[in-house]
Amino acid sequence: VELSLTATAGGRAAGIGERLSVTPDLPIEVEVRVAGVPDGYVRLVTDQGQMLTAQPAAGAVTWRTTAAQAGYVRAEVRHAATVSPGAPYGTMAAMTNPVFLG
Repeated sequence: VELSLTATAGGRAAGIGERLSVTPDLPIEVEVRVAGVPDGYVRLVTDQGQMLTAQPAAGAVTWRTTAAQAGYVRAEVRHAATVSPGAPYGTMAAMTNPVFLG
């Protein structure tokens, strides 16, 4: 499984475990790139809870936010629910540490 998470705003970028120092209202673009989990799901989770679920978990997924809306963002990649019947998203394939915003 390959997984990357990057937040960009105002000509700056931050990756996993880093802080993107921005003003609270500056638009931030979060990009997740995934390979190796066919038919899986990408979930973006912040201090406010789950913000995005996208399928399939292949290629790039983007989400826009601000530091006022999210203090951090992390990504989860889960296998399709058919791999683990009864679970809403399937078993965890990968998870990142957060990128801190603000």
